[in-house]
Amino acid sequence: MHACIAATSQCVPAVAIAYSDKFIGVMETVGVPSVVADARKLNLDELLARIESLYDMRSSLKRELEGLMPGVIGAAIQTFSEDEKLAILTGRAETLTY
Repeated sequence: MHACIAATSQCVPAVAIAYSDKFIGVMETVGVPSVVADARKLNLDELLARIESLYDMRSSLKRELEGLMPGVIGAAIQTFSEDEKLAILTGRAETLTY
């Protein structure tokens, strides 16, 4: 799951092969629940077909992620205080104390 989060946050298409409900929740939050292939619900042939389908759609998924990520990142940044935002944006996050 963490690899999929890292990939999608960098607008790299990925297939989240789910083994728990967390996958769909995370990908829904990002705006791409369609990239989840639930291994608990699909048989092997269905799972492979889903992965192949998403692979074939990788260019359009990349464009979709490029449109979504600025808003997702912006929303995440809004959770920080102004001092924290400044430190993060200027590369000085290590100076923050809590």
